[in-house]
Amino acid sequence: MRNKLFAALAVISVFAVTSCDNKNLFGKFHKAGSSASIEVLLSDANSALANDNPAEAKAIADKILAKDPNNSEALYISAAAGLKVAGFDVAGILISVIGSTATADAGSLLESFANLDLNAISKAIDISVQQLKRIADDGDTNGAIADDDIDVNLNLGILEILNAAINIIDFNDNYTILNDTSDVVQIDDNYKVTVKVGTGTYKSVSELTDDEVVQLKDLHGDALANKVGESITQIDSAVNHFTVASNGVAGGSSIMDDLKNTVSNDLKTEFDDFYSRLTSTST
Repeated sequence: MRNKLFAALAVISVFAVTSCDNKNLFGKFHKAGSSASIEVLLSDANSALANDNPAEAKAIADKILAKDPNNSEALYISAAAGLKVAGFDVAGILISVIGSTATADAGSLLESFANLDLNAISKAIDISVQQLKRIADDGDTNGAIADDDIDVNLNLGILEILNAAINIIDFNDNYTILNDTSDVVQIDDNYKVTVKVGTGTYKSVSELTDDEVVQLKDLHGDALANKVGESITQIDSAVNHFTVASNGVAGGSSIMDDLKNTVSNDLKTEFDDFYSRLTSTST
């Protein structure tokens, strides 16, 4: 993925719960998570997350959701904590990848997954996306966090892009995305989608002959086109959330707009072309 994308993400991507006070008002005499009060439990969950105890934060947030499933603050904390429990720190990983927001000397974001449990992270990302969509899209939460909240929409967009990428580049569902030559599709640092037909070499979508596209369809049926279509839907949703986040900044945000345009013009274009070939080429 592009260096400028990393710079933008590292500068503006943070899961920072701003809706609750992180202080535990009951001090040492209060056992975190033991109260029946949702307000106190939210304070406990925020404190746990701020003190780098995501497992406790998620447990408390989920306890709140069991009582009040429409609590937007608890949904947000559970989403943030769930990612950290799985070992995926959005802001931390992005910053470590580029080394410095000043130089923006980035490799591929996918490299950040090298030593992580992709199975756990993929599931955590999917759950977090669903939780944040409850706040941003569904309109059925308590409104404590607005549906146009900048942080919610920005992080949701980023997670949707990651979901879209993992969805297609791990087509064989073996939870290996780096140097996995058994996968049908790969995405390089410049959002170029390459495809392997059978045991052949990886080719760009434009290099695929009609016969090779037919062979792909024979090998994978509708599954490959369906996966690409799912990824396109997630990318479209991400672009919408980036737009909402940018609109929430006074005067707009050139960084967020650049992020949105990069994703829309590069990654989505590649996926659209691939989907068109898969669904229009006659067998």
